[in-house]
Amino acid sequence: MTDPATAQQSVAPRRGRRDIELLRCFAFLAIVTIHVTKTFVSRAETDGAFDTDYWIASAFDSAARWGVPIFFAIAGWVLLVGAPVRSREDLVRRATRAVVPLLVWGYLYVLFGWWEEGLPSGASDVVVSVVQPFVQAPEWGGQLWYMFVYIPLLLVLGTAVLVLRDRPISLGLLGFLGLAVALPSLLIVATDLYEPLGRLKSDWALAVYPFLYVLIGAHVLQRQSVTARTRVVAVALYVVFVAVTALSIRSQGRGETSSYSTYFTILASVGILVAMVGVKPPERLTGTVRTIGGATFGGYLIHQMLIWALWGREGALHATGGNGWDMVGQIVWSVALIYVLSIGLTLLWGRSGRLRRLLG
Repeated sequence: MTDPATAQQSVAPRRGRRDIELLRCFAFLAIVTIHVTKTFVSRAETDGAFDTDYWIASAFDSAARWGVPIFFAIAGWVLLVGAPVRSREDLVRRATRAVVPLLVWGYLYVLFGWWEEGLPSGASDVVVSVVQPFVQAPEWGGQLWYMFVYIPLLLVLGTAVLVLRDRPISLGLLGFLGLAVALPSLLIVATDLYEPLGRLKSDWALAVYPFLYVLIGAHVLQRQSVTARTRVVAVALYVVFVAVTALSIRSQGRGETSSYSTYFTILASVGILVAMVGVKPPERLTGTVRTIGGATFGGYLIHQMLIWALWGREGALHATGGNGWDMVGQIVWSVALIYVLSIGLTLLWGRSGRLRRLLG
């Protein structure tokens, strides 16, 4: 598999786009950074501990918010430019390569939660746990929400490409899409029949902001490069809106300023995307970058479990008493450790075709 945005290995074209492979690698690094700093930052905000440690961790978090949007952007380039859906069978194949790992990891995170917190206390808890991976990212695998947004996006864009090319479409996939979109209403009905299901909330969504990232990505990544002046302006755009995000969090709340749907995050992400178009790794590192880029999807799926397994709910970061360099060191080595372990384990199970299809 290639990344959580495209969720397919064999269909993602290479075509010499070393800059896109490098972009994947850095996008996953940004996502790991967010999840390493998240627990510490959230705890500090809850406790009102706005000290040096907090601002450093918050700065890393704010600076990394472009990771998920970039995966949406790469997905847009793949689906609309690089490797558009060729046939109904191709769309089914791509959807399957996304849905299967989503369900497998959903249940793995449910089991991980049982291991951390103990087995369910009653039959209703078991029922909810069995149903949850079909409709909602488990608590311990919160990053899976992305797949619940990406898969409908894939089905809509893939079907649109087939329609525009006057190719047969898959009514079965459209039915699946309709079911996914209707799940919130269906859960209300199901709750009337079995009350414990009321604890679930559907993560399936056809949101507007992912389409924006997809269209921007398809447009920007068509270019092989940009001028130096454009790159400087893009970096400046990124720096300005990251600073605005970081400074606004304390007064307006993290959810209001750093959400992927806010203008701050959108413009900062566009800045990174434009700045990195045409930035390629050295020729001697091309194979390594391609290998790492191809493992980012599996890495995305497992990295949160590694963070929980190593540090639990306390998280990787601990207060240093205001020693800024110690906090920077904690963040850097923790992110590096999770990144290496995630990619390494993905490459390990990727040697087996069957495990690669199941785990990503």
